[in-house]
Amino acid sequence: NNTSGLIIGAYRFSDHIRFGGYLDQNLSQSTPGGIVQLNNGSPMVGIFGVWSQNMDGTGAEVKISAGYANKDATLTRPVVGVSEAGAGSTSLTTQGVMGLLRYGFAIGNKTVVSPYIGMRYVAGGMGAYSEGQSNTVSSPLTYNAIDNYTTTALFGFMSSHRLAEKTGLLMSAGVEKDTNANIGNLITTGNGEFNIAMNNNYRSVRPTASLGAFHDLSANERIGISAIYRQEAYQAPQQQ
Repeated sequence: NNTSGLIIGAYRFSDHIRFGGYLDQNLSQSTPGGIVQLNNGSPMVGIFGVWSQNMDGTGAEVKISAGYANKDATLTRPVVGVSEAGAGSTSLTTQGVMGLLRYGFAIGNKTVVSPYIGMRYVAGGMGAYSEGQSNTVSSPLTYNAIDNYTTTALFGFMSSHRLAEKTGLLMSAGVEKDTNANIGNLITTGNGEFNIAMNNNYRSVRPTASLGAFHDLSANERIGISAIYRQEAYQAPQQQ
């Protein structure tokens, strides 16, 4: 679970074209068991360009965007059975590009519904990981660096509804389908050596959804809040 603050800025060159950028800063995050803690020191950064047929969201729209994120991660392993505790650090890097095409249909004078299709390419990975040896850790673990490259098709719809002149709701629902995923194996050393395939329980089709609200402060400023659900590709191992 993540709580983030997002700042978006854009410049409209004409009634049809605008360019912009964004900063997405993690404020807090939690993982199962608290084993992984991400450093919130650096935000995700990105740029985008949009061509739209109409300024009210109806008609065709094409959007191309790119983003980059780098996070330091600290892993703390608890004692499980006869295993030793351990702690170490690594880094997570993600960069990608996305193209999205949608077409907006007006429903009355307050609602626009936009089916969309798109493609996304992401290159990411985890740096090498190693634990320190101490009086209580006789067999520290080390992991190799892992790279992954994923191409994903996107399908779904977006909608917006005006509650008042300056206030409205946003909603989306869709599906992600990985058309290609090249994922490296995890090789560990410490108490023995293991070569683990990371895609044994990989979910290539995943649902997404979002719900948000916004208020226009002026013709050039907007404030909003949103909740996003997105299923991750990596699932917990299934017990046999």
